[in-house]
Amino acid sequence: MEIKVLFERNWRYLFFAVLSAVILGALYAWRMTLLPFMLGLLLAYLFSPVVKFIERVLPGKGKWLEAKRIFAILFIFIIVIGVFGFAVFIFVTTLLHSSADLFNNASEMIQSIIARGQQWTQAIRDRFPADIRDQVDAVVNNLGSNLASTLTGALPSVQMIANQILGSLGVVFGFAAIPLFLFYLLKDSEKIQRNIYAELPPVAARHTRNVVQIIERVLGRYIRGDLILGAVVGGMSLAGLLIMGVPFAVPLAAFNGFCEIIPTIGPIVGGAVMGLVTLALAPQKVIWVILLAIAVQLLENNLLVPRIQASTMRLHPSLVILLLVLGGYLWGFWGILLTVPLTATLVDIFSYVRGVNREANAQSRRGHLDD
Repeated sequence: MEIKVLFERNWRYLFFAVLSAVILGALYAWRMTLLPFMLGLLLAYLFSPVVKFIERVLPGKGKWLEAKRIFAILFIFIIVIGVFGFAVFIFVTTLLHSSADLFNNASEMIQSIIARGQQWTQAIRDRFPADIRDQVDAVVNNLGSNLASTLTGALPSVQMIANQILGSLGVVFGFAAIPLFLFYLLKDSEKIQRNIYAELPPVAARHTRNVVQIIERVLGRYIRGDLILGAVVGGMSLAGLLIMGVPFAVPLAAFNGFCEIIPTIGPIVGGAVMGLVTLALAPQKVIWVILLAIAVQLLENNLLVPRIQASTMRLHPSLVILLLVLGGYLWGFWGILLTVPLTATLVDIFSYVRGVNREANAQSRRGHLDD
């Protein structure tokens, strides 16, 4: 009897846990098939404010509303996406060419970094006995060789992954359908939401709407904010590296911008890679590159993050690091990228479910008292 009462009072928690596990498991299992459509949803979320802004600016009311929206969408497709696509094509072409050179020269750069590190620590090294010095040198050299071979083999691995993605016929068709999928999402977004909510019972529709708003507030704004931060950090890094004349400025800046989407440890990794590559290729500029990385992070943390991300995530930094390690170990790249924002979203949804459960239990107790 007690188990039945306990279940009746807390079945919402169980339903939330099972539904979350099913949805996340399905998304991960079908991640490659759903990737084009997830990208379409992301683009629709990013471009929706622009469409609505153009719609408000254009004259006309009533029957012209749909025509205004179609014009706004076509304007984005032709102008924004066209110009952005051309810029991305030029940037990606340069990035891939520079990245290939960077990976091909990884072995020499790592040996150069090790050699300079040994020069700087020579005074300490000379204090060790001869046999210990030889052992330390052997360990460092083996570490450098292994790291160099890993980085040298990373580019073929990336190309293999890209070939696997493009080799799937369904994924190719999915990417080809993104423009049409995106057009209808932008055109009928409100109508699609109204139809979905209309088919649900009133109570389920209310809770679904609230959960969708939580997902949009936490996960959606997090993704949008991180993309903006990554673009700003990458742009500032590129400008600084080009001014200083650092080799491989484009891939280094792109990598630093990409690391921005990884919470807490991403900016540290991006700045460290910029410093190490500069140490190997242009050691006289390494101090300036380190100062550039620090300046970019100070500007980002004090001006950009509070304005762009606000309080979308309320997770302690220690928990964020733990989630990144677990996510990377269990699910690789996707785990590092999505574990933290998904956890933050689930925490807020759980808080909402807990509030609903408390309210329902309070109403039930009041009903028993009235009886």
